[in-house]
Amino acid sequence: PMWYPIETDGGSTSCVRDSSYPPSYTSGVLFETREGCCGAFPAACVTRAPTAQPTTALPTARPTGFPTEQPTPDTAGRWIANEDGSDCVYTDLPWNMATSGLAHETRDGCCAANSCPGGDADTTTEAPITTEVPITTTTATEIPVTTTAAEQPPMWYPIETDGGSTSCVRDSSYPPSYTSGVLFETREGCCGAFPAACVTRAPTAQPTTALPTARPTGFPTEQPTPDTAGRW
Repeated sequence: PMWYPIETDGGSTSCVRDSSYPPSYTSGVLFETREGCCGAFPAACVTRAPTAQPTTALPTARPTGFPTEQPTPDTAGRWIANEDGSDCVYTDLPWNMATSGLAHETRDGCCAANSCPGGDADTTTEAPITTEVPITTTTATEIPVTTTAAEQPPMWYPIETDGGSTSCVRDSSYPPSYTSGVLFETREGCCGAFPAACVTRAPTAQPTTALPTARPTGFPTEQPTPDTAGRW
């Protein structure tokens, strides 16, 4: 998205920022900031003061104008200075911009107001013509090449466990898309970037040892059970 001037429905000019500008727009009408657009087209940033009284007037006795013989074009090709003012470029501009003092019908007029390399003047009003040279291509049979991906070195990286927690592990099974932002040589590096993956779980508040039973769970045997016994 860039800042550039447009003509509103009311006929005024305004600087807007989006990606809907024509592909033919160059750096002479495209700006990174609103200040750049306003600096090149001050009329697009004039704040209108509210009127003291409504401006609705009585209807005239007859129409105030007649339609033109030719409709006003939406755009027109003009010569304008490039972004750094070192040359003149030809581009299509909205009609209100094409009729401004920054646009010129000829390269000569543009170079007179700006600097052009070599000082050559061209009085043409047409767009520059680009000669296209036909290119002959030959279709070659491509032989498929089988490549074996290099084995990934083992690294520390965070994973999500089955219980939903995060843990730092070290192996070579990480996705190939992982970068240095999630891959580490040491566990300390992984824990430093993902502290939640290295949190030690605190012990429970109460010990889990069960209470003794009311009576013994068994009685001793008459003879002690030997550790081993000889057998055939």
